[in-house]
Amino acid sequence: MTSGSEAMPDHLPWHDLEAFRARHRADNPLPDCAAVPAELVDRPQWLLWRYEPGESPEKKPRKMPYYADGRKRVSSQGSVSDRARLTTFAVAAAKAGAGYDGVGFAFLPDDGLIGIDLDGMIDPETGVIAERCSSIVAACASYTEWSPSGKGVHILCRGEAVTTKSNRIGVEVFVGRQYFTFTGRRWPGAPATVNVLDAAVVRRLRNHPC
Repeated sequence: MTSGSEAMPDHLPWHDLEAFRARHRADNPLPDCAAVPAELVDRPQWLLWRYEPGESPEKKPRKMPYYADGRKRVSSQGSVSDRARLTTFAVAAAKAGAGYDGVGFAFLPDDGLIGIDLDGMIDPETGVIAERCSSIVAACASYTEWSPSGKGVHILCRGEAVTTKSNRIGVEVFVGRQYFTFTGRRWPGAPATVNVLDAAVVRRLRNHPC
């Protein structure tokens, strides 16, 4: 099985940041409103992001978040000032073409949302999808999209959980903090809606995310 989207090659020189960004934008056109789950469009939780140099030449570029007013998102996540600068999808999208690489959705305390990041689940050479990835996507049964690289998956759900991370198998759960880059490239067969995550799946992701 292939992703249907060519993954950004790892050999692309990261020190040539503008070439890296140009390749990203060619592979990831800005999503339109129709690609966004209806329940998220008007939530004031949207921002912008762009690639910036990594901590060293050997590190991949960082996806740095910015508010629509042009300020870097460095304040406390979920604070009054942070919430005041986040915006709706339409406002963020209108600003996205001016020096940014995409739009993103910020998770906030008590927003009732869960973000599940499955990293490195698609082979960049063959497009083959890991069985663990397909299993988790099916179990979550909620809005799912390809990540910008084409090698990972983002899932958005409603419900209650806690933030967890497993670098060993590439599964991370976000609750109340951080943000997702948003591509709008929906996973084939995935719902277009953000659905409630079953408590059994939450326990599975926390205890043995496989």
